[in-house]
Formats: sequence, C-alpha cells, structure tokens
Amino acid sequence: MQAVLFGSANDAGFPSGPIGMVMAGGWALVLGIMRLRSGGILIPYIVRVAANAVIGTMVVAVLH
Repeated sequence: MQAVLFGSANDAGFPSGPIGMVMAGGWALVLGIMRLRSGGILIPYIVRVAANAVIGTMVVAVLH
C-alpha cells in the first residue's frame, strides 16, 4: 500500500504523470521487498544511496 501512495505522491516528478507514478511505486515496492527479505534497513539504504550516486553522476555528466 505504501508503494502505491509513494507513487501517487510523485505525480510531478521526473518523468511526470502516470509513468512516473508507476516507476516510483515500483522502486518503492522493490526497496520494500529488499527490506523485508534482508530483515533490516541497511541493504535498501545502500541500494538507494548507490542509485542516487549513479543518477547524480549521470546528471553532472550530461550538464557538464
């Protein structure tokens, strides 16, 4: 349920609209599954930080 709420809250994200909502909801679902299967928050945290680092690097590379 939280993945659906997270997805709907990202309506104005990038990409915006329904596709962005589905992508954000899917990402939240994957992180939630990782949290349940690992029994803690460390693994999903590391994955999220790594994903943000990759995205940040890509943005810097494109804008540079």
